[in-house]
Amino acid sequence: MTCHRGAGRVEGMLPNGKKIPSLLGAAATFPKYNKRAGKVITLEMQVNSCIANGLGGMPLSSSGPKMVALVSYLTSLSQGKPVDIQGVKE
Repeated sequence: MTCHRGAGRVEGMLPNGKKIPSLLGAAATFPKYNKRAGKVITLEMQVNSCIANGLGGMPLSSSGPKMVALVSYLTSLSQGKPVDIQGVKE
């Protein structure tokens, strides 16, 4: 709820006022190349980046129940959305 409003279903805003997109369809874009990291990242890696960098929290275990719950929820928000991994749509 800090950045993603409406349970991730509507556009949100960072504390500095920068708009961020909703999470609808977000899971359908992973894995993807992250320029800043210089490597391909998974959805779990992105979630941990948001937790650690955006919120100043402790990263979650990639296979722990909290991560599984978050990834499951994000995936549910992508149900019915086209897969779009680096511009390759299915």
